[in-house]
Amino acid sequence: EYIPPQLRGTQEKVPLLFYFHGGGCVPLYGAEQSDWHEIADKENFIVVYPEASQKNMWNAWDDKTLLRYSDKAFFLALIEHMKQVHPIDESRIYVSGFSMGGMMSNAMACASGERWKRVSASLSAKKNADRFMIQAPA
Repeated sequence: EYIPPQLRGTQEKVPLLFYFHGGGCVPLYGAEQSDWHEIADKENFIVVYPEASQKNMWNAWDDKTLLRYSDKAFFLALIEHMKQVHPIDESRIYVSGFSMGGMMSNAMACASGERWKRVSASLSAKKNADRFMIQAPA
């Protein structure tokens, strides 16, 4: 989790954003890729970069043949934990993810969409995006 310095120790309810890393990645890579913590510093919200339960892969659909753990159950329990230890504004919980993490975001939107203020799934990284842009002919 990342708590901006100005929010540490506050009793004021604050927004919470979860960012799911891509498959085969780790939370630190997700943090470096997304820079949500830098935005949190400016916009005053808490960010959590959870780790997938097994082999850095999200079990977004609770498929017991692939992975034996339910990442959805873990994620819902993580939300409850965050609400117990931080003053979270339950009307402003956001979910975001990249690639397989985007699939996890979509799965959470389908499973309990009424809980989230917004859900976002992306398929590309923010950093170095210019390397993949195609220039229009002159």
